[in-house]
Amino acid sequence: MTVHRAIVVHVSILASPESVVAFLSDMEKWKTWAPWILSVKRVSKERWSLDTTDGAMTIRFAKSNALGVLDHEVSLESGITVRNAMRVVPNGTGSELEMMVIQLPEMSAEQFERDVQLVTDDFARLKSAAEAYAKKVGD
Repeated sequence: MTVHRAIVVHVSILASPESVVAFLSDMEKWKTWAPWILSVKRVSKERWSLDTTDGAMTIRFAKSNALGVLDHEVSLESGITVRNAMRVVPNGTGSELEMMVIQLPEMSAEQFERDVQLVTDDFARLKSAAEAYAKKVGD
């Protein structure tokens, strides 16, 4: 049995968990904070097709739920599929967004640190976009 290095990246968001989940469940809205996404196409209720700066990818979310679970699988053009654990947790009247980043066996320590930083940077932009969305919808 092997356990790989993992880090949980999180950000506090001044918006209700319901608003943050609604914002993140619609990948069209990801374009407001993820500059690496070039285009988005919904394939089914849980599956999205993306063109990104790193090539094509497909994202499949866990079934919609009331617990704030936004786990998703990312299938890359190379054939590699990565599972991402992501949650929205209530924190006062706002939210905590959490995502676990795991160092895959083929990743160097430097690549892992780069991935953690990329997620951290994405979350900083996401925070602003999710808070603006919440104000827009009256959250």
